[in-house]
Amino acid sequence: MHMLENFVPDDREDSDNELHRKIRKEIQKPPDTADDKAFTKEEIIANFNKFNSKRAPGGDGLTTDISIRAFQVFPLFFTQIYNTCLMEGCFPKKWKQSVKIPTFKPGKEECNVASKYRPISLINIGGKLLERLMIDRILFHIYSNDLFNANQYGFIPQRGRVYAAMEFKKFLEEILRLKNCTVIVSLDVKGHLMQPGGPAT
Repeated sequence: MHMLENFVPDDREDSDNELHRKIRKEIQKPPDTADDKAFTKEEIIANFNKFNSKRAPGGDGLTTDISIRAFQVFPLFFTQIYNTCLMEGCFPKKWKQSVKIPTFKPGKEECNVASKYRPISLINIGGKLLERLMIDRILFHIYSNDLFNANQYGFIPQRGRVYAAMEFKKFLEEILRLKNCTVIVSLDVKGHLMQPGGPAT
């Protein structure tokens, strides 16, 4: 119970502030944008093939291999399901359910607080695939319209922390060459989930 209180936010309407109430109201409105291009069978099977077949399944027990075989038998049925989700802006509630597996963070095995665990959420393969399809569409839009900041390194393929460190090293070497002074501020953000009966911090 203690781990659930730390890992799972308490989403209660009676504790909403004005911003939360506005968001709930906005998401009830139907989309007023042009329909996106429908998912194709090729697009779906390509994303299926990106999954690691050795990963543990979600609560429904369906593995990647089983899902791919089912798709091969009923490709039009599966494609229609995902296109309906796309057109209606819907993520089925069943696919949002997950099995949470707590694992130890390295070096914190002897600690007795919930933060020593890293929760791994195992969602159903149907939800995993819908997430992957939508992420591909979002990334395509971002890259096509050059919306990433030039200084963005995290969450971008081939632009991880090593590249950020190399860029920082290059910047620092130039400062030292010019014998100038510089100030470095490092910010470590600690995650806080919404506490029962109160807003997120």
